[in-house]
Amino acid sequence: MNPQRIILYWNKAAEELTGFSAAEVLGKSCRDDILNHIDENGILLCRGACPLLRAMQSRSKTSAKVYPKHKSGRRFPVETHVSTLIEEDGTLVGAIEVFRDITLQEEYRILQEKFNSMLRKYVSDATYSSIEDSLRADKKQRSNPDGGHERALSGRGELHHIF
Repeated sequence: MNPQRIILYWNKAAEELTGFSAAEVLGKSCRDDILNHIDENGILLCRGACPLLRAMQSRSKTSAKVYPKHKSGRRFPVETHVSTLIEEDGTLVGAIEVFRDITLQEEYRILQEKFNSMLRKYVSDATYSSIEDSLRADKKQRSNPDGGHERALSGRGELHHIF
Protein backbone atom coordinates (compact mmCIF):
# COMPACT_ATOMS: atom_id res chain seq x y z
CA MET A 1 0.00 0.00 0.00
CA ASN A 2 1.12 3.49 -0.62
CA PRO A 3 0.94 6.28 2.00
CA GLN A 4 -2.62 7.09 0.87
CA ARG A 5 -3.55 3.46 1.70
CA ILE A 6 -4.11 2.48 -1.91
CA ILE A 7 -3.64 -1.25 -2.50
CA LEU A 8 -0.79 -1.77 -4.97
CA TYR A 9 -0.27 -5.53 -4.71
CA TRP A 10 -2.61 -8.44 -3.92
CA ASN A 11 -1.29 -11.99 -4.20
CA LYS A 12 -3.04 -15.32 -4.79
CA ALA A 13 -3.00 -16.19 -1.08
CA ALA A 14 -4.85 -12.95 -0.30
CA GLU A 15 -7.37 -13.79 -3.03
CA GLU A 16 -7.99 -17.26 -1.57
CA LEU A 17 -8.21 -16.01 1.99
CA THR A 18 -10.57 -13.10 1.33
CA GLY A 19 -12.48 -14.15 -1.78
CA PHE A 20 -11.54 -10.88 -3.51
CA SER A 21 -9.52 -11.04 -6.72
CA ALA A 22 -6.61 -8.72 -7.40
CA ALA A 23 -8.72 -7.00 -10.06
CA GLU A 24 -11.33 -6.16 -7.39
CA VAL A 25 -8.93 -4.54 -4.93
CA LEU A 26 -5.94 -3.12 -6.82
CA GLY A 27 -6.06 0.66 -6.98
CA LYS A 28 -8.64 0.88 -4.21
CA SER A 29 -8.17 2.14 -0.69
CA CYS A 30 -8.56 -0.14 2.28
CA ARG A 31 -11.22 2.38 3.40
CA ASP A 32 -13.37 1.54 0.34
CA ASP A 33 -15.52 -1.04 2.12
CA ILE A 34 -13.53 -3.99 0.83
CA LEU A 35 -12.54 -5.98 3.91
CA ASN A 36 -14.04 -3.76 6.62
CA HIS A 37 -11.66 -4.92 9.36
CA ILE A 38 -13.04 -4.81 12.88
CA ASP A 39 -11.30 -5.46 16.17
CA GLU A 40 -12.35 -7.87 18.94
CA ASN A 41 -14.87 -5.29 20.19
CA GLY A 42 -16.55 -4.89 16.81
CA ILE A 43 -15.03 -1.45 16.16
CA LEU A 44 -14.52 -0.71 12.46
CA LEU A 45 -10.82 -0.08 11.92
CA CYS A 46 -10.71 0.91 8.24
CA ARG A 47 -11.88 4.47 8.74
CA GLY A 48 -9.74 5.19 11.78
CA ALA A 49 -6.54 3.98 13.30
CA CYS A 50 -6.16 0.62 11.60
CA PRO A 51 -2.90 -1.32 12.13
CA LEU A 52 -1.68 -0.21 8.71
CA LEU A 53 -2.29 3.46 9.47
CA ARG A 54 -0.73 3.10 12.93
CA ALA A 55 2.40 1.58 11.40
CA MET A 56 2.71 4.31 8.78
CA GLN A 57 2.14 7.09 11.33
CA SER A 58 4.69 5.66 13.76
CA ARG A 59 7.01 4.45 10.97
CA SER A 60 7.40 1.15 12.76
CA LYS A 61 6.18 -2.43 12.64
CA THR A 62 2.89 -3.36 14.18
CA SER A 63 0.72 -6.45 14.51
CA ALA A 64 -2.84 -7.07 15.60
CA LYS A 65 -5.67 -9.56 15.59
CA VAL A 66 -8.42 -8.25 13.31
CA TYR A 67 -11.57 -9.63 11.73
CA PRO A 68 -11.94 -8.77 8.03
CA LYS A 69 -15.06 -9.54 6.05
CA HIS A 70 -14.74 -12.22 3.37
CA LYS A 71 -16.38 -11.45 0.03
CA SER A 72 -19.14 -13.91 1.04
CA GLY A 73 -19.95 -11.70 4.06
CA ARG A 74 -18.56 -13.87 6.85
CA ARG A 75 -16.00 -12.51 9.28
CA PHE A 76 -12.87 -14.47 10.08
CA PRO A 77 -9.94 -13.82 12.43
CA VAL A 78 -6.51 -12.99 11.08
CA GLU A 79 -3.24 -12.02 12.60
CA THR A 80 -1.89 -9.09 10.64
CA HIS A 81 1.68 -7.82 10.55
CA VAL A 82 2.55 -4.48 9.00
CA SER A 83 6.01 -3.18 8.13
CA THR A 84 6.67 0.25 6.71
CA LEU A 85 8.79 0.99 3.65
CA ILE A 86 10.98 4.04 4.19
CA GLU A 87 13.50 5.61 1.79
CA GLU A 88 17.04 6.37 2.95
CA ASP A 89 16.10 10.06 3.22
CA GLY A 90 13.24 9.16 5.61
CA THR A 91 10.41 9.43 3.07
CA LEU A 92 7.58 7.00 3.69
CA VAL A 93 7.02 4.91 0.56
CA GLY A 94 4.19 2.79 1.95
CA ALA A 95 3.69 -0.39 3.92
CA ILE A 96 3.45 -4.12 3.47
CA GLU A 97 0.71 -5.99 5.29
CA VAL A 98 0.86 -9.73 5.72
CA PHE A 99 -2.10 -11.49 7.26
CA ARG A 100 -2.70 -15.07 8.26
CA ASP A 101 -5.96 -16.87 8.97
CA ILE A 102 -6.13 -17.87 12.64
CA THR A 103 -9.62 -19.38 12.59
CA LEU A 104 -8.48 -22.75 13.96
CA GLN A 105 -6.50 -21.13 16.79
CA GLU A 106 -9.51 -19.00 17.71
CA GLU A 107 -11.85 -21.99 17.68
CA TYR A 108 -9.42 -23.89 19.90
CA ARG A 109 -9.11 -20.90 22.27
CA ILE A 110 -12.90 -20.68 22.60
CA LEU A 111 -13.23 -24.42 23.25
CA GLN A 112 -10.43 -24.24 25.80
CA GLU A 113 -12.16 -21.38 27.61
CA LYS A 114 -15.43 -23.35 27.68
CA PHE A 115 -13.61 -26.44 28.96
CA ASN A 116 -11.86 -24.49 31.70
CA SER A 117 -15.12 -22.85 32.71
CA MET A 118 -16.90 -26.20 32.93
CA LEU A 119 -14.00 -27.70 34.82
CA ARG A 120 -14.09 -24.88 37.36
CA LYS A 121 -17.86 -25.20 37.65
CA TYR A 122 -18.07 -28.97 38.18
CA VAL A 123 -14.80 -29.83 39.88
CA SER A 124 -14.06 -28.83 43.46
CA ASP A 125 -11.09 -26.59 44.18
CA ALA A 126 -9.35 -29.46 46.00
CA THR A 127 -9.78 -31.79 43.01
CA TYR A 128 -8.73 -29.04 40.60
CA SER A 129 -5.59 -28.42 42.67
CA SER A 130 -4.87 -32.14 42.67
CA ILE A 131 -5.18 -32.23 38.87
CA GLU A 132 -2.86 -29.22 38.56
CA ASP A 133 -0.28 -30.88 40.83
CA SER A 134 -0.50 -34.12 38.86
CA LEU A 135 -0.03 -32.29 35.56
CA ARG A 136 2.97 -30.38 36.91
CA ALA A 137 4.53 -33.65 38.08
CA ASP A 138 3.85 -35.30 34.71
CA LYS A 139 5.36 -32.37 32.89
CA LYS A 140 8.53 -32.49 34.97
CA GLN A 141 8.94 -36.24 34.49
CA ARG A 142 8.30 -36.33 30.79
CA SER A 143 10.34 -35.05 27.94
CA ASN A 144 8.55 -35.51 24.70
CA PRO A 145 10.90 -35.42 21.70
CA ASP A 146 8.76 -37.72 19.51
CA GLY A 147 5.94 -35.15 19.16
CA GLY A 148 3.29 -37.19 20.97
CA HIS A 149 0.60 -35.82 23.22
CA GLU A 150 1.56 -33.83 26.25
CA ARG A 151 -0.62 -32.22 28.89
CA ALA A 152 0.46 -28.84 30.09
CA LEU A 153 -0.67 -26.28 32.61
CA SER A 154 -0.61 -22.61 31.73
CA GLY A 155 0.39 -19.96 34.20
CA ARG A 156 -3.28 -19.06 34.61
CA GLY A 157 -4.27 -22.46 36.01
CA GLU A 158 -5.82 -23.63 32.76
CA LEU A 159 -5.51 -27.14 31.45
CA HIS A 160 -4.16 -27.53 27.92
CA HIS A 161 -3.47 -30.49 25.69
CA ILE A 162 -0.61 -30.04 23.29
CA PHE A 163 -0.62 -32.22 20.18
